[in-house]
Amino acid sequence: MNFITENCPSDPWWKSRLRLLQLLGGGSSTQFTSTPAPALNYSIPAILARIEPFQNELVSESIILDGLQGRHREALRLLTHGLGDYDAAARYCLFGGPRSTSSTGAPLEFAEKSRQTELFQYLLDEFLQIRDLSERIERTSDLLARFAAWFDVREVIKIIPDDWSVDILNGFLAHVFRVLVSESREVRIERALSAGQNLRITAEYISSMEKVGGWVEDDQGLRQLRGGQINSTRGETESDFGEMVEAGLIRDSS
Repeated sequence: MNFITENCPSDPWWKSRLRLLQLLGGGSSTQFTSTPAPALNYSIPAILARIEPFQNELVSESIILDGLQGRHREALRLLTHGLGDYDAAARYCLFGGPRSTSSTGAPLEFAEKSRQTELFQYLLDEFLQIRDLSERIERTSDLLARFAAWFDVREVIKIIPDDWSVDILNGFLAHVFRVLVSESREVRIERALSAGQNLRITAEYISSMEKVGGWVEDDQGLRQLRGGQINSTRGETESDFGEMVEAGLIRDSS
């Protein structure tokens, strides 16, 4: 938007168009961001009706209006085939659509990953429809290499033409392999940590059981194992009771 403002021709058509862009953007600087836009002070259907005769010329305006209506696929189609601004299309996906920010203002906020993934899938579909074959291959390869993290490898393989060379997807596949190797390493590390934790817990349990000692329950009652010997709880109790009785009888007889 700043570029248009600084390089806008002086004729009335461009001046009017600049004012329209500023109106749609809500300020002097229009970027792509997921930050909620302020309340609109204009009617989108009314503007669409007014610019319909000039829709082939007012592509930027149509993109903004499509984005504001949630028509993201249409907006990305115009960015790709109407303006041929592929970098702006990628920014649109990152920020989740056209929104307004002040030139002085807060840093732009990215859209949620799920929204970005959806928009990048739309953009990939549009890149695969670029008429010029060499341009189609170059842009698709660049998109997949730069934003590989937003694509599912299975979905990409499904829609990429079978006659394309593997070299075209070299950057994308390299990212996929790096992710797979990283995930495999993480799994091995988690397993090793889990095994170590299990060994520690087992050792602590055995140590605590050795301190407490074992117990055996049979027809003679509950008996404790101490120092490899079996001590009968019931036997010890009866022996103690017998000694007390004998001591009492001796006192009585004396």
